[in-house]
Amino acid sequence: MFKQKLWLTLALLLSPLLMLAAGLPAAPDLAARALARSPARSTAANSTVFLPAVLRIVPALRIDSGASADYSDAAGRTWVADTGFIGGQAGDSGSIAIAGTSDPRIYQTERFKLTGYTLPVANGTYTVTLHFAENFYTGAGKRVFSINVEGTPISNLDIFAEAGGAHIALKKTVVATVADGQLDLAFTPSVAETTIDGIEVVPPNAP
Repeated sequence: MFKQKLWLTLALLLSPLLMLAAGLPAAPDLAARALARSPARSTAANSTVFLPAVLRIVPALRIDSGASADYSDAAGRTWVADTGFIGGQAGDSGSIAIAGTSDPRIYQTERFKLTGYTLPVANGTYTVTLHFAENFYTGAGKRVFSINVEGTPISNLDIFAEAGGAHIALKKTVVATVADGQLDLAFTPSVAETTIDGIEVVPPNAP
């Protein structure tokens, strides 16, 4: 019985090679079947290729607001230089100490006086985390503004009051669903100017 199973296994493994040697088409393997089930994409030459579904995984987007260069955080994740902003100015407080974080560089740069961000992303649901630290004002109530994240409001944000002082990292997280290929953030000042230090847009199961 064992020898029969062994010969059967060898025959199954060698049959595609024997068929190819004889000029006959071999049966499609799992990879070919996966490609055949994948949606078609057109190339410039009007030919059609098939991409496996795994290639369509959506990566996380992390932006270091106000930064002019990419940054790799303590976990090895890349934060890209500031992009997608609407208005405002870039600021850099230098190597000041920031409490409550292992990545102070994210909170040492900022974009202030902005009105929003427009970020192209695939349609879907994301966890959006906004990063702040009050590095300019020295008391509560001196900077208050609101943010609308794809329809979800963060109202009357006072970074100093919520963080418990200056130079302390503060995160605000919302869940947003994108249906038009674009994640929109709108900033509205109430007292003084708007500001933000970093943005994370993370799809489900992304690191």
